[in-house]
Amino acid sequence: MPGCHDVLRPGGGLRLAGIGALLSVSLLRPVWGEASGQAAGPPELQAVVVEKGPVVDGLLEDPCWQQASHVSGFLRMEKEGPEFERTEAWICQDARTIYVAFRCHDSRPEQIRALQRKRGGDIGRDDTVAVSLDVMHDHRTAYLFRLTARGTQNEDIPGGSAEKYEWRGDWRGAARIQGDGWGAELAVPFDILRYPNGQRTFGVHFSRYLARMSDSSCWPDLGRGHDAADLTRDANWVNVVAPEHRPPLILMPYAVSDIGGSEEETATGGLDAKYVVPNGLVTMLSYKPDFRNIEDVVESIDFTYTERQFPEYRPFFTEGGGKKTEWGEQAGSFYPPSMIFYSRRIPVVDAGAKAFGKLGRHSLGILDAVEPDRVNDLALAYGYDLGDRGKLRLGAVNHREPEGLDNLALHLGTEWGWPKPDGSSSFSANIYQGSTEGPRGDGRAFSLESGRWRPNGMGWWGWYQQVGRDFQNVEEQDESGTWLSPVGVGYVPETGIRGGGLWLDGHWSYDTGALQDRGWDCGGSLFDDPAGPRWEVSGGYHLGWRNDTSWGWGVGVGEREGFADKSLRLWREWHDRDLYRRGSFESTLGGRLGGPYRFFRLSQGYRPTRDFSWQVRLEKVSLSPDNPDDSLRGVQALVTATYDLSDERSISARLVYRKGNANFWLPQVYYEEERLPSALQEAPPEKQIGKINLYAAYRQRVAHGRDILLVLGDPNTPATEARVAIKMVWTHFLSGVGS
Repeated sequence: MPGCHDVLRPGGGLRLAGIGALLSVSLLRPVWGEASGQAAGPPELQAVVVEKGPVVDGLLEDPCWQQASHVSGFLRMEKEGPEFERTEAWICQDARTIYVAFRCHDSRPEQIRALQRKRGGDIGRDDTVAVSLDVMHDHRTAYLFRLTARGTQNEDIPGGSAEKYEWRGDWRGAARIQGDGWGAELAVPFDILRYPNGQRTFGVHFSRYLARMSDSSCWPDLGRGHDAADLTRDANWVNVVAPEHRPPLILMPYAVSDIGGSEEETATGGLDAKYVVPNGLVTMLSYKPDFRNIEDVVESIDFTYTERQFPEYRPFFTEGGGKKTEWGEQAGSFYPPSMIFYSRRIPVVDAGAKAFGKLGRHSLGILDAVEPDRVNDLALAYGYDLGDRGKLRLGAVNHREPEGLDNLALHLGTEWGWPKPDGSSSFSANIYQGSTEGPRGDGRAFSLESGRWRPNGMGWWGWYQQVGRDFQNVEEQDESGTWLSPVGVGYVPETGIRGGGLWLDGHWSYDTGALQDRGWDCGGSLFDDPAGPRWEVSGGYHLGWRNDTSWGWGVGVGEREGFADKSLRLWREWHDRDLYRRGSFESTLGGRLGGPYRFFRLSQGYRPTRDFSWQVRLEKVSLSPDNPDDSLRGVQALVTATYDLSDERSISARLVYRKGNANFWLPQVYYEEERLPSALQEAPPEKQIGKINLYAAYRQRVAHGRDILLVLGDPNTPATEARVAIKMVWTHFLSGVGS
């Protein structure tokens, strides 16, 4: 992927409740030209103000580009040395907009890849250019605007944002493939950027991804590895004539007509409202946000000892929640860590309020989610930048049930990152404290992590973790006995554990030959937990070939809960860099909980025509442990088909078939016990229960105007529902607010 962002990889006490209060130049010639590298200190680009901006068509024929600041001499990001193909970039502005252009020379234009058509979709396999704008000049919170050789747009907004383009902030882009490569033009309005009034210097860098070589390059040189890019080495774009912020109040209402299904209401609606304070702080109100019609991730059925952690897709939580990651912590979030605030623990919100943003070295996030008469969740987070390399974080989350538990969880942490000539180093330390009314629930958790990462070479990662048995757990009892029950809204998969581990890895890529990359990893961990000591040692190896195939293996041995663990994992992938035709096979053989374990997965994509594509995923799992109550047997089939009517309109259908015993079905329930299939309520452990969920949808996502979603069925139920729902979303801008 092109672009460079820093990723910094629960009785008594204070009570927080209720809805949280909302917090509320002259034309200059360029001084940097044909750059072949970077001198001491960041380079400087003068802001050039043009009278007339370009026609955004990818041709680069407009007079403004003759005046604009020009750079070249891009350097590779994963390895030392110049780029494979020459890249040039230009930047200028007028009174309301920033303009950027790229000329991507290519000696093999017939191999330019540009498959993705949907804005905001996966463009990681296409030829792409990007511009990063650090509008606060804090070397941390940059906007990233990407454009493929097809002209498909994608952007990263600091803190994340909902998907409606006008809500996020719309910008324009176009690209054109020509005989000697391709050109790209981007137009980014100042009014979609959050900067303090009077800001005159932006950080900027330009990047390109050459798909056929899987290689990224950028100007200026930011060090090795785009995940560890040193934004202190951004170019300083100086004397920027940025207009004074006069942001409008943005209203985003929606309406849903729902016929059939489990909902009593046939017509519902809601409203989101957002206002950006002139200092850059975002404030937001939400009334009855729609969660039901969001297509959620279909998780794998591979066995895990603990609950999986998944990314958040619901707009109320994604706004300010950080960039989506496949697993783990949200990158760039303005809210507390998932150890005390995991938004998927909150299934329903009737009303919510939030504010987030940066004020100099200070970052702030407040979120309050309310379901009247049932629960209130209030999250607070504060961060302070310790120079350019470190950060101090404070957090608090209060989960309050009017006639139930009142839980408070606190967080104190620090994190540091140091770019190195060949990668980066990192360190973090975090401590958490719980406080809950009643017995227990007042435990503590602590973690340390440190690592060294190299994109080409050896790296390591070590960690230590201690989670008290009473952390976010309360004692409950009935006639059958006493047990610990989780409280709060944090992701705490295990308690009563203490231990750590060390992981080593190595990765090397090659510019020529049949082999494109290879790598290995190995490591181990040792923990004490309530079931006794546990340990694990594992390792693996992988090879990636230039013909878009790869394969690998992994082995592991260990002991957990008094049982020997062992596994052999084999996997193979093909058409790795084809968005529509990629496929893979994976198998895991071994033992879990004292019995044999088997898991198989096969996935394949197809694209029979330019507009029609479909994907298939088949999985099977079986576990026969010593205790039959822990048995796991099931199969899952997932088929998704999409027909693109245009780049903004599509028809899709998804079929999910699941068949398995109770242990197979329980993890599939989305935090609402009432959605558990009735056949499972009294089913014996080994009974196999099968369900099919089939639904279809029409989607219209436009840059300006009304977004439309028509759903036949329900995306997030265990079985097919006879339901028709149509949802419409639009935006209104009220100017002059706060003037």
